Amino acid sequence: MYVLYLDDSGSARNPKENFIVLGGICVPERSIYWLTNQLELLAGQICPSDPRRVEFHASDIFGGRDEPWNRFSKDERIDIIRNVLKLLEKANQDTVAFACAVRKASYPGRDPIELAFEDLASRFDMFLARLFHKQASQHQGLIVFDKSSYETGLQTLALRFRSSGTRWRKPESVSVHMASL
Repeated sequence: MYVLYLDDSGSARNPKENFIVLGGICVPERSIYWLTNQLELLAGQICPSDPRRVEFHASDIFGGRDEPWNRFSKDERIDIIRNVLKLLEKANQDTVAFACAVRKASYPGRDPIELAFEDLASRFDMFLARLFHKQASQHQGLIVFDKSSYETGLQTLALRFRSSGTRWRKPESVSVHMASL
């Protein structure tokens, strides 16, 4: 089983933002505990009194406007981002990043989150199919979303994806479930 944890950045309705990004990390089930534990240790260094409130969103860390990031210098915040990326580098070799950036002006009248989700879901399914051909072993995939302002729309997309797939193909190995994490 592979879990793809997705989160969005940007706003479809904000005319000042040119792009919307949907991205995430795909982790083999056997590596979830290790990666979670490593991130919790790092969070404990950042906020010892309440490490569970630390979320590793690069734009928030880099911007340093809100707690706990506003307590760190720019160089320290960049080091924190590097440390998170180093953890991903040390993770299981099958831990991979997925992302899709949609330039909103290129698709007038279309929902950029829908476009990004369709692209990522299809790529995730193809990733699992490549693993099957490479390892001769069937792998299932699970897509989990972070809590999002697009939650209702993503739930609709998830149901449609499960039943009819994307414009390119019907999923073979991926199940999509909503979770507020």
